[in-house]
Amino acid sequence: MPTPSFPSSIFFSNCFKNGILPIVPPAAEVAALFRQVEAVPGCRLVVDLPAQAVVRPADKIREFEARCRIGQPWLFS
Repeated sequence: MPTPSFPSSIFFSNCFKNGILPIVPPAAEVAALFRQVEAVPGCRLVVDLPAQAVVRPADKIREFEARCRIGQPWLFS
C-alpha cells in the first residue's frame, strides 16, 4: 500500500507553481481510503476543494440519512 508522502520536495513545490493544491492526509485516513476503494469496485471519491475534504460514498449516505431524520423523524423511532 502506498504511503502518504511526496517523492521529493521538488514535486511538492511544483504543485503550487502549477496551481495544484497538494494535500497530505494522515496515514490512517489514507489507509482507510485505500481499503474502501479496494473493497468497492467502481468506488469514486470526490475532492471538495471549497470544503477541503475528501467525500466518500458513505459520507453521502450519512448526509441523506441525516436529512431524513430531520424531515421524517417517525421513520427512525
